[in-house]
Amino acid sequence: MYEYLRSHRIRITGAALAVALIAGACSSDSESEPAPTVTTTTVASTTTAPTTTTSPATTTTTTLPATTPTATVAQTETGQPSGTLADLFVDESTTYQDVMDRISEDERACIKAAFGEMVYTILVTRPVLTEDAASDPDAVTRLLSCLTQDNVVMAMLVYRDAAAGRINEETRRCVVPLALQIPESYYEHAGLEWEGERVSAKELAEINSQLLQCFPAEEVAALQFRIYQQVVEMVPMVWSDVTEAFTEAERDCFREHIGDDEFTAILDSPLRGGGAMSDHELHEACFGRDTPGRLYAAFVGMLLGTDLTEESAICMIDFAADHEHYIDYLLFTPYEDKLALEAETRAEFLQDGYRLHSCFNDDESQRWNNLYLEAFQRS
Repeated sequence: MYEYLRSHRIRITGAALAVALIAGACSSDSESEPAPTVTTTTVASTTTAPTTTTSPATTTTTTLPATTPTATVAQTETGQPSGTLADLFVDESTTYQDVMDRISEDERACIKAAFGEMVYTILVTRPVLTEDAASDPDAVTRLLSCLTQDNVVMAMLVYRDAAAGRINEETRRCVVPLALQIPESYYEHAGLEWEGERVSAKELAEINSQLLQCFPAEEVAALQFRIYQQVVEMVPMVWSDVTEAFTEAERDCFREHIGDDEFTAILDSPLRGGGAMSDHELHEACFGRDTPGRLYAAFVGMLLGTDLTEESAICMIDFAADHEHYIDYLLFTPYEDKLALEAETRAEFLQDGYRLHSCFNDDESQRWNNLYLEAFQRS
């Protein structure tokens, strides 16, 4: 999670990276505070919010309205919050007070205890989007540990959308109830330990499919390509990792066509679209009918961290033999060229992907869906 957040020009901090800038100057105030414990309670239909008076013991309970997202912070006439994290869209004007206004009094009290009153007072004035915030994984963990289970999930959705510059109310309304069904995925992405039950591989695959349908049709193919790109970056590989998929005759053919030195250099190069291995003339000369499938099965096995079963591998090899363009687009086409494919070709690519991954057994499907969902959260 933290490397991902650092990779964005604008650092999204889960309301904690700004704390890292402040905590150094105020460490004596925060170190004596007790560390919060992780809560796994579900967000109730009502929330307790502070009134605008400075009286320390005055609180008011208000019923949450329907969760229709709005791009700005909604306040009642008395200054009480009238929304949840599900309706928060972050822009340059959003401060951490907007975040705190959408969580419960208990959650705010936990955050104050975790960081100290002084740090908290400064934090709520800070913008959520900050250019130079320094990452403090411990601060992120302490803050997220103060949130309820549902709010951890929604906080991750909010910051993912902010990192992507995405403001789409209809998509958010669609994503939230699905995301709340798989909190374990968001906990793990946030760096928090999950101790509850997990959904089955079949259920996770269905939820992943439904999540994808939340996005506008014209964005789905581009989103899928971004997800695939994230998967490749999450599990970096070089060609030598999958060369066992080639027969000795195929490897000899490569050396004959591109030379020993070039072939040796390729083995140490990243396995991604482009480069000498993407040369279609080389494919025509050296690839057999089942070569793309063998290569893809080895590639997927590396992604999943386990060898595919013989049945799954044969299924993929047979599929790839009949859909050679799918493997060509996937393994040998640069990312930028994938995005430039015509809409009809992109749609065919997606359908082929759905059919190909039906080759997985339950364990492989679970591994793939976990990897896919993490990549989806980063996209």
